[in-house]
Amino acid sequence: MLPTLGDLELDTLDISSNELTGPIPTLPKTLSYLDLSQNNLSGRLPSDTEGLMLQQLLLFNNSLSGSIPCSLLQSQQLEILDLSNNMLHGTLPNCPLGYRTSNITTLNLNSNNLLGPFPMFLQRCRKLILLDLAYNNFSGSLPAWIGSRLPQLALLRLRSNKFYGGIHGKLSRMKGLQYLDIACNNISGNIPESFTALTLGPNASGALLNLFHSRFVAYAIFYNYYSDSLLVDTKGQHIEYTSGIAYMVNIDLSCNGLTGQFPSEIGMLVALKNLNLSWNSVSGIMPQSIGELRALESCDLSHNELSGEIPASLSALTSLSRLNLSYNNLTGTIPSGNKLRTLDDQASIYIGNPGLCGPPLTRSCSGTDKTILVPKEHESMSDMVSFYLSTCVGFVVGLWIVFCGFLFKRKWRVACFSFSDHFYDGVYVEVGVGWASLARKTRRG
Repeated sequence: MLPTLGDLELDTLDISSNELTGPIPTLPKTLSYLDLSQNNLSGRLPSDTEGLMLQQLLLFNNSLSGSIPCSLLQSQQLEILDLSNNMLHGTLPNCPLGYRTSNITTLNLNSNNLLGPFPMFLQRCRKLILLDLAYNNFSGSLPAWIGSRLPQLALLRLRSNKFYGGIHGKLSRMKGLQYLDIACNNISGNIPESFTALTLGPNASGALLNLFHSRFVAYAIFYNYYSDSLLVDTKGQHIEYTSGIAYMVNIDLSCNGLTGQFPSEIGMLVALKNLNLSWNSVSGIMPQSIGELRALESCDLSHNELSGEIPASLSALTSLSRLNLSYNNLTGTIPSGNKLRTLDDQASIYIGNPGLCGPPLTRSCSGTDKTILVPKEHESMSDMVSFYLSTCVGFVVGLWIVFCGFLFKRKWRVACFSFSDHFYDGVYVEVGVGWASLARKTRRG
């Protein structure tokens, strides 16, 4: 259990990754950096934070419960707040009596039990760069003001909540956004035609990269938490990008109800590294411009309604290491290329597309396998000709078999001729008797 800290004059306190238990004690007024992450602390968050000089507060991976107080969210000095992986619940307050602006640049609340609409108090956080609300129970539509009130936002994770409605055009045009993850919600409508913000690389937009190299994060475990261990969900599994989330350019819209055409301007996102649109109802064809995504490392378009042929330009993506096009309506020949042939689990990439042919599938693209469509009237005529032809052939073959049997089997001939003679005699007698009887009746009459 932590002792009372209120009487100490501390600027920095890092006692993370221990086995500390109990509630969070009263904090020193002079404290600017506090890291109590990865312990087993319980109880509520401190509400008496007025007057504190805290600039960074890291409490992730604990057992803290209760709601998040306004006094913490509207602390004027606070820049980085990480409360992820706790048991916090309730709605986030609007804090109407707080300051009109906030200095928060990083807010991580993922993996709690928070609910309610998209937090309104974030409209004051114009310096916000990183926002992670994933794995909660937030609901409602995504507000249009995200694009205008959060101009510096570079990372937005809303995965596994209950958000619904469409993706507003202002969100897709945010000029600093380089990481967007709204997977596993109830988002519907079309995919915006242009995510023009993601045409910039991380070195060009710079906000996320600068955050991780700032004087505040240089000595924080928070840097390692995000830059070395962020899991990106793609191709049905979690992929760890150890090169750093600060360099990651990502769009993950998977597991929603998106419809409409595949974005024709996808080739503009030249810095994109991960694209995941799986488990939606996206239709249309894959444009040739997808070959312009030279930085693309992972692409999952599975479980949609894409049609047409796979663009040959896909084989030019030399950085591609993961691809999934399964369960669509794709047709034609699978493009050849050295890079596509080196991808793992080749057959599963294209499974569920009965119109595809060529390696690595067993279905050949030769002319003998192609189906030729014949008009219905031609089909009926062809069937009639086939019927008469088969009847004639059957008659001739049967007659030839009988003739050959009589020719080589003497007993067959004797039996056949005896039968015919007896039959002829019987018929002759019956006809003769009948005719004589008819003649007598005629004469009497």
